[in-house]
Amino acid sequence: MECAEDLRKKVICSMLRVYRRQKHIVENMLNSEKIGIYPAQHRLLMELANDSEISQKELSKRLNVSPATVTISIKKLVKDSYVKKRSLKNDNRYNMIAITEKGKKIIEKSIRIFDEADEKILAGFSDEELERLNNMFIRMFNNLDG
Repeated sequence: MECAEDLRKKVICSMLRVYRRQKHIVENMLNSEKIGIYPAQHRLLMELANDSEISQKELSKRLNVSPATVTISIKKLVKDSYVKKRSLKNDNRYNMIAITEKGKKIIEKSIRIFDEADEKILAGFSDEELERLNNMFIRMFNNLDG
């Protein structure tokens, strides 16, 4: 991918290139570990790892995806024993989802892979450089809010 001559466009292009490359590296690492789940399911498991149990509706909201999308992923994850699902006793319309021990093992492997990828992408940067870079990203993020 060739970046434009304009400095602002070059910066955006470089950020996108780094994002895409890092994503590709992480996906390859996850595949080489034979994790066996799709990225959307992985994202769902990562979110579940933060709670002991969460409603399907809340999960959909947190992931910013449709309830139907969450339902499809949960069906596969339940079938493969990565999560368990139960209906509320007083209201069968609500499903509560919890990660299983098998699902937690996937998360542990994934975190190790993410840490390796983080080390790779940040190799050779001093703490000072990382602090400056982080501050610039914070400024860019805040620019998007206002």
